[in-house]
Amino acid sequence: MTGREENATNRAGFIETVKLIHTYPLHNKTQELKVANHKSAAKRNLQNQIRHARNNHVRSNMRTLVKNTREAVAKGDKDAAQQALKLVIPCIDKSAAKGVIHKATASRKIGRLTRLVNTLA
Repeated sequence: MTGREENATNRAGFIETVKLIHTYPLHNKTQELKVANHKSAAKRNLQNQIRHARNNHVRSNMRTLVKNTREAVAKGDKDAAQQALKLVIPCIDKSAAKGVIHKATASRKIGRLTRLVNTLA
């Protein structure tokens, strides 16, 4: 990932170089720079930022596919709804496997979408 480097002063007054990942808006505020006092804490902060970005991407894609499935059902297009359902089921399963959503939530979403598509049959 690309980022920029900034100098930050830790509690002891030493200047540390901190690599920043892209800042994402968080509740209409930008994320603050977290300066860690230990190497392991700095690594943890970096890992958390990377995982946060990845989880948001996976969740966004899943929601888009769910929306497309629901729109196809709303239009009454049976073939498009079935094709959209074939795309969304693996995406929901992968989201649960990656820990983005709980496995029970994934199962519930799949069941409800399948039942919704089956109403067109």
